[in-house]
Amino acid sequence: MFRSFTHVRRGLRKTLALFSVALWISEAPQGVFAARMPEDAPVRLGIVAYVRPSPFEAVVRPTIEALRAHFGERLEVRFYPTADLARAVRAGELDVFLSSSGFFLSMRAAGARSLATVASVDYPNPNHNDGAALVVRSDREDLATLADLKGKTLATNVPESFTGRLVLAGEILRSGYDPDRFFGAVRYLGPGERLQSSLGLLASGEVDAANLRLCFLEAWLARHPEDAGRFRVLHRKDNLGAASAGDDETRTGPEPCRRSTDLYPAWTVASTSVTDPDVSRLVTRILLDIPPSGEHGLYWSVATDFSSIDRLFRDLKIGHYAYLRERTLRRFVAEYREWFLVAGLLALGLVLHSVRITQLVRRRTAELVRALGEQKRLELAQREAAERLERLERTGVVGQLSTIFAHEMRQPLGAISLYSCGLRKMTATPNFSPEHVRTVLDKLDRQTARADAIVERVRAYAKRGSRPRTVFSLESVVRRAVADLAAAGRFRARIATEVRSGEASISVEADPLEIEIVALNLIKNALEALEQQPSIADPLVTVTIGASEGRAELAVRDNGAALDAETLEHIRTSPPSSKADGLGLGLSIVRGIVENHGGRLAFEHAPEGGLLVRALIPLARRATRDPSSSSSPNVSSADTLNTL
Repeated sequence: MFRSFTHVRRGLRKTLALFSVALWISEAPQGVFAARMPEDAPVRLGIVAYVRPSPFEAVVRPTIEALRAHFGERLEVRFYPTADLARAVRAGELDVFLSSSGFFLSMRAAGARSLATVASVDYPNPNHNDGAALVVRSDREDLATLADLKGKTLATNVPESFTGRLVLAGEILRSGYDPDRFFGAVRYLGPGERLQSSLGLLASGEVDAANLRLCFLEAWLARHPEDAGRFRVLHRKDNLGAASAGDDETRTGPEPCRRSTDLYPAWTVASTSVTDPDVSRLVTRILLDIPPSGEHGLYWSVATDFSSIDRLFRDLKIGHYAYLRERTLRRFVAEYREWFLVAGLLALGLVLHSVRITQLVRRRTAELVRALGEQKRLELAQREAAERLERLERTGVVGQLSTIFAHEMRQPLGAISLYSCGLRKMTATPNFSPEHVRTVLDKLDRQTARADAIVERVRAYAKRGSRPRTVFSLESVVRRAVADLAAAGRFRARIATEVRSGEASISVEADPLEIEIVALNLIKNALEALEQQPSIADPLVTVTIGASEGRAELAVRDNGAALDAETLEHIRTSPPSSKADGLGLGLSIVRGIVENHGGRLAFEHAPEGGLLVRALIPLARRATRDPSSSSSPNVSSADTLNTL
């Protein structure tokens, strides 16, 4: 901190020293500077060929006269077009030049330095006292805003003019348009007094608008009162004479002139890179000592802020900002950085979206794989259920029937075969006895009757079962049978299961396989009956499990067509098979199994139509009984054979 304070103190000392020197120079006699300058050295003054009439024209002659009074014949004055003046400044052919502030700023890179800037009684702030007015005919109702001039024809002085082109171009750019492509055509009338013809072109309709220097229109109307009301200023920025006008915050009253652009520093006198410092100091003092002149009270002041012109040049990419028009990669990125940012955000969004989509695809793929696996598992379970049903049918019915039938039928079939063989041999002898033949035939009849009795006995198989019995939940066996049938997917009808009991479980003491065969056959018969009735819109088989009066009840009903009394009675007495390939044994075996367990089958009309079949089986006692103690007699196949 101490070092910083020391540095600031030294800077203040240097500033005070320079201020003292400057004060001494300003108060020193003119002869001091004259003595330092070569007496025969010329002082070359270049003046831009400005547009006439100009609001600042009145300051030109007093300036030349004041400089000539000090430098005498050494002062050389010459007027230059804008392009020639620029060439002369860069070539070091001038010591001092008078031009617009815009031209001066463009020459700063060549060594130009501001000495003084024009001010006036109307515009006393030298930083904000020059601009332009965009003039159109008052009767052009189609031209209400700056945007209405797009594609139209403009009249102005020269392409290099600060107020004639650049100031208006900046205004067009700030309005969101390209100034190089805004107008359909631009007529450059040239320097000097030629711009006065623009109002005539405007009045005749040859051009749509004229770009005039600040206060040019007011000076014209003062000399030509007959044109009052004929023209108007478009895109006014003087705030219609408001107290605060344009960029000049120091103004306390309305502006005397209408304008369409911002205000910039006006004419400026500047030195060049070859100017003798003594000449610069002398010229500055001479200019500041010139009294106000002209009807607007023009005088020389010192402008302190040329940043508005610098911003204008930067926006238009001209002068020392012309390099901005070069299409380099860095410039391209800097110019379109907002779009690059948007593109980057979009690219980032696309990447994130792609990552998200990839994750979703992977997740969906995994879910699909799991779903396919689940589908395969269900298909496998369905096939296993169907196979289990088939095994149950084969094992529970066909297997047992085949075993009993084969065992019981072996003896009568053997006897019939023996008698048939003996009869064949007997008839082969020439002297066989008819009496013997009748005897053999009688024996064949007895064996045939015996075989028929065996068939009837097999039909009553369930009454002679010998499988062990256990205590189990009737609901679990029935639900397993329902699940197997539903998983098989062979039937159109739905299966609904109901349990009607206040107890936790309905248990029976029986052979689980045989009871499952009972449930499978009853439910399957109901499903197959509904399959033969396609007119039923919503086929339904209801399986109800209940208990009452010491018996477990398995009720199966369908919502098919109602049965007449004759059909129901026929089913009760001799239940046939309704299937084309049926053997008529299914319900017979079911009846036998139920009756073998001390129960019974009941066939009734279902309330909603169709058939209701109820299997009533005694409930199990609390303790599990020994299978050998079953109350129902267990008769073996050998006993059956002996009874025949």
